[in-house]
Amino acid sequence: VDGNDVSRRAVVADGARTVNYYVTGEWKYTDESFVASGEGTLLPLTEYERLAVELTKNGSLPFEEYTVDDVSTGQKKDSQGNLANTVSVYLLANGADGTIQGSCEVEIVFWYDGAVSSVDKYSADFDEYKSVSIISSREAWELALTGGGAHTLWKKAASATVTKAELAYWLEEIKGYLQPIWMFTGTAVTEDGGAED
Repeated sequence: VDGNDVSRRAVVADGARTVNYYVTGEWKYTDESFVASGEGTLLPLTEYERLAVELTKNGSLPFEEYTVDDVSTGQKKDSQGNLANTVSVYLLANGADGTIQGSCEVEIVFWYDGAVSSVDKYSADFDEYKSVSIISSREAWELALTGGGAHTLWKKAASATVTKAELAYWLEEIKGYLQPIWMFTGTAVTEDGGAED
């Protein structure tokens, strides 16, 4: 397919199943053959999580291990144009030493019965570039206390209890590399008296 770098891709089709491979290393698998029986009854969400993690072990994805980041429900049209229930499972890749943050690495959409509708691998492929020295978790925490780093709180915190510090990676797709980071998890007490994880 001709076009700019974003749209250049190779397409492999087998009936209602297609895979679009993009020059960035991203790809999307779609199966348009599903025929729904009504809107369908959803399985327990944990079953879709289990199916998604199992699917990542088939060797088609670049990392050996993925963990579930989020799950959402929705609807989409089947091959006959009828709306049916779906579940999207969002997964983050685990690198050699930690979880990769900063992007939804993989999204798998299931039909209500557990059949796969689509798999999106959103990020580019990465090869090892170089090893770098990093600061200690204690130094990273000191930086966080003085306003360094980033957080996921929606409100300003009055205090926080950190329960875990782990080495992770931040996906810098624009720069083209994975950056090692320290990730702190726990519970914050917000200034309005609420709590956020």
